[in-house]
Amino acid sequence: MSQRFCPPCKTTVGGFAYCPKCGAQTEMLAELKDQTSNQSSTSISENHSVQAALWCHLGPLIITAIAALTGAFFIGILLGLFAWVPPLVIKSSKKSDEFVVIHAKESFNFQVFWIIATYSAIVIWLFVGVITLGVGLVLGFLFWLLIIFPLAIFIIVVQIRGCLAASAGKNYRYPLVLFRLMK
Repeated sequence: MSQRFCPPCKTTVGGFAYCPKCGAQTEMLAELKDQTSNQSSTSISENHSVQAALWCHLGPLIITAIAALTGAFFIGILLGLFAWVPPLVIKSSKKSDEFVVIHAKESFNFQVFWIIATYSAIVIWLFVGVITLGVGLVLGFLFWLLIIFPLAIFIIVVQIRGCLAASAGKNYRYPLVLFRLMK
């Protein structure tokens, strides 16, 4: 057991946190408080990093969910184009935090890749529908039910996994991203 020292009495008080004679705080306790305050300030900054990294994944997920639930088709399509904005804004505001920047880049690349893939498929679907005088639209809807709907579920699941990894303080790399604009 370490010895503690009472500064006002100038005596050794054994293992007591407060002096038995005068009730003053011992020297060892002051060191513990300094260590605790240093740890709490570090954990607060780490907590802010984790929250910012979490929002890099959660922001686009919320925008995508709102776009999907919008009753108006074209408003939902336009809103879905802005899913890349939250990670870019967070990356710009947290340039000095490497953990946040890694998550922001990964989320940004995922959003841009799937926006390009999804909107390219919509344009092709509409083009084929016009050329085939509507038959392609019906076949495209069946294609959506069989392929695109499960793919949308996959996209939601990997975004949730990104949120979970960020909240646990781990890095996350999205699967099925064929190119990354931001390295």
